[in-house]
Amino acid sequence: MQMLDTVDVKAFARAAGLELDDHQAHVLTDMLSVNPGTSTWRTMEITAPQQTAAVDTFVVRALIGLLVLGENVLWSVHRSTATKAAHGRLSTGLRALGTATEGAPNRVEVDGIPVKIRNANGYEGAERLDTGARIRFACRRYAGAVRGYNADLLVIDEAGDYTAAQHKEHLPSVACSRNPQIVYIGVEGKSW
Repeated sequence: MQMLDTVDVKAFARAAGLELDDHQAHVLTDMLSVNPGTSTWRTMEITAPQQTAAVDTFVVRALIGLLVLGENVLWSVHRSTATKAAHGRLSTGLRALGTATEGAPNRVEVDGIPVKIRNANGYEGAERLDTGARIRFACRRYAGAVRGYNADLLVIDEAGDYTAAQHKEHLPSVACSRNPQIVYIGVEGKSW
């Protein structure tokens, strides 16, 4: 087993204004572990309970995905209020990691990486302006909210409300990824 060793997850989280305990750091380190030889994720699917601490772990994973790995991230939630909450945590993390761009309140620079934070209702997320990699938040209560988006990391928040039909709609988003990873927050096991 080889681990993505370019990131100290606890230090990264702390820099983003989030504090991970030892268990959360272990989960995140395990998520970033790859199989030797293939460089594919050792763990392709992760389930976690619905707790703020769990969400923080995956906010850090999404930030690492965007900033370090250059991944596209799709964060799917059941309620639009949860979209705003997760997006708020991510935006706060980006602002803590970077410096604001003068004259552009929704832009930050993180170690030379220009990032635009999108706050428009229904289009919440962040985009790397150098590569086009994105984090997009989508409320799955709206049919087609995730269609046409390719992701390397798919986060299913509030997975207890996630249906088999929604699962079928979400899977194409990771079909083109060479190394996809899916996180289910709010379930102990899958039921679809």
